[in-house]
Amino acid sequence: MTGVYCPMLPPLVALPLDASDKTFHQYLTISCDRDGVPVPNTVWTRHDINPSIVEWARQNISPEFHAMGLNCCGTESGGVGIPHTDRTRNWTLMWVLDTGGPDVKTVFWQEHNHSIKREPGYYPRSYDDLQELESHVFEPNCWVLIDGNIIHSVENLQHVRKSVQISFWEDTDFVRKWTN
Repeated sequence: MTGVYCPMLPPLVALPLDASDKTFHQYLTISCDRDGVPVPNTVWTRHDINPSIVEWARQNISPEFHAMGLNCCGTESGGVGIPHTDRTRNWTLMWVLDTGGPDVKTVFWQEHNHSIKREPGYYPRSYDDLQELESHVFEPNCWVLIDGNIIHSVENLQHVRKSVQISFWEDTDFVRKWTN
């Protein structure tokens, strides 16, 4: 399914994988209320990718990205990636390795009385303030381009969702090619 906020790309090239074991950042201790009940954010970790894979992506996808890593969302018992905008990029090209479960969906939201695009690193306080725009269940082993400036969440995780993510700023030929 192709969406307005998340274009599904035609096959580019398959990603040859070999991730390193180097981990960095982020455990966010925030929550978002749903019907007055706090929904805690799940665990997000990012792992460096083998430099040969990064070079492969620059040659076969685009030389314009500024970061690439293996992203893990959730725990072995599931979780919710609460609504947010991305902090370190405008667009994410994602290759899903493990969906996190058969019903995991990425949901795009608009906060009432606000524009669709929001500032980086924004976390709404409550689902009650949001209107769902569209949602997608991503298939493994395909490319998806996500607008990280639009509030989005990862819902219904049953175990860890793993994806290789390539980060782009707004003004790149690659992003313009797939979004215009």
